[in-house]
Amino acid sequence: MTPIDLTRISDYAQSPVIRDRHDGPATFGITLANRFRTMLDRAFQDAGSKYGLDPALLKAIADAESSFNPNALSAQGAIGLMQIMPDTASSLGVDPHDPGQSILGAAKYLRALIDGFQGNLQLAIAAYNAGPGAVKKYGGIPPYKETQDYVDRVTSLIRKYQNPAQNQSSGGGNASTSVPQDAGTMAEIFSIWTQLQLYDALSNLK
Repeated sequence: MTPIDLTRISDYAQSPVIRDRHDGPATFGITLANRFRTMLDRAFQDAGSKYGLDPALLKAIADAESSFNPNALSAQGAIGLMQIMPDTASSLGVDPHDPGQSILGAAKYLRALIDGFQGNLQLAIAAYNAGPGAVKKYGGIPPYKETQDYVDRVTSLIRKYQNPAQNQSSGGGNASTSVPQDAGTMAEIFSIWTQLQLYDALSNLK
């Protein structure tokens, strides 16, 4: 199935044609998209708390890696929301296709990278992209343009997600969602994503 773009779904669901002709499915799509964002926000917070990480770091990685798309698959074989390689996912004991597990796995991996590089966040971010071996080989951020750009982008995104109100007021979009107490748990994410996939398939038939 074609990877789902949550923004596209939300735009589709709110378009005049769909709103006027398919009020039920449109409302369904908006509700699921918003709830999925809420579930992700809770997952980032839970994983950050478990591994002592700023949730903004996890959001920044997800944004840079997959644009928050749990169906993402890179040419190199990285899977899911946090773009975890199969071997790494296996060593972490997570299913990278499951958004909740992907976030937990990435948080565990990032914690290990940060600890391994004596708390140097920039090197940990570089290692997430290029691998810890490359960072150790060069004694710092590898001289790869992709990795250097990646570190700059993630660093910028961390600031964005640390200051959602500022970004919203300046037209930066919805950088974060509020998380109600009854938002649920990470276990719900995969079920909700499956429903979104169904909605996406139905949308393509319209």
